[in-house]
Parts: sequence; C-alpha cells; structure tokens
Amino acid sequence: MVNIQERFTLPVSCAVFALLGSAIGINLQPRTRYNSFSLTLGIILLYDAIQVIAKIFIISEIISFSWIWLPNIVGTTVGVYLLIKKNSP
Repeated sequence: MVNIQERFTLPVSCAVFALLGSAIGINLQPRTRYNSFSLTLGIILLYDAIQVIAKIFIISEIISFSWIWLPNIVGTTVGVYLLIKKNSP
C-alpha cells in the first residue's frame, strides 16, 4: 500500500518543488544567490528526511499510510510561506 501511495505523491512532489523554486527565484539580487542555493539544498534535505522518517513509521505500522503525504504538505506550506514573504513589502 505504501508503494501505491508513493506513486501518487510523486507528481505532487514535482509540483511542490516547482512551487519552491519559483518562490526562491523571485526577485533575486546577485548577492543572495548563494543563500538561495543553500536554502534550496536545506529544503530538499528536509523533504527527503521527512519522507524517509514517514516511510519508516508507516512500514513499522506506527502511523497510517496516509501520512506518506506529509512531505508534500510540509513542502507546500514552506513554498506558500516563502511566496507570501517575498510578496509582502
């Protein structure tokens, strides 16, 4: 059941990473490119860590299989927060 849910979450995770990329790429000054790159790496590592931890808990039956969507929810939340932060004056 976990593998089926992972197949459904893959296209959504691509959309989440596109949202994150657009949020990070808006209004870049030349000086902040390295900060954006490190922020991007941090977000990707956080996403993968949440995905691995959720999968371990699901396989050991501590949490239900619907929690496989947690990395996508967290990634979308971070992307929307970054877009709102960049949009505010």
